[in-house]
Amino acid sequence: MAKGLPYLRFENAKEAIQYYVEVFGARLVDHMPVPKDIAEGYGIKMDDLENTTIHATISLLEDSVTILCSDRVGAAGEFTGVHSILIDFNSEDEKDMRNLHNIYRKIVTSNTCKIIAPLETQFWGGEFGEFIDQFGVSWMFNAQPYSQLAR
Repeated sequence: MAKGLPYLRFENAKEAIQYYVEVFGARLVDHMPVPKDIAEGYGIKMDDLENTTIHATISLLEDSVTILCSDRVGAAGEFTGVHSILIDFNSEDEKDMRNLHNIYRKIVTSNTCKIIAPLETQFWGGEFGEFIDQFGVSWMFNAQPYSQLAR
């Protein structure tokens, strides 16, 4: 079965990974530095390759969310509000809601994110919050009753 995964490109992915580990409680699954032959082609200094990233995987929320990332090797552009990462939580699951409130509280208290919409109960009955992290990545957290989703 095919599935889609967010793939983020950072100026310094290793720095971003450390941030997500500390602030979001992410877990580093794997990290591959830029190989020498690729580094040469992009003019990357050879003396610091262990701090580069050609590909990495992090997971959030007890491995329920996977995010792939790399350095912006040969890629231009900054993050914009046009794209967001949505993490959807089951509001009927006590553990899911505990995870939602714990990660949101940790993010808010880090003082590293711009809160666009605080996590609050919405007119549709679920909870929703939106913020932009220190790297410019837009995130949305949504909680809704999964038993009421159309199948």
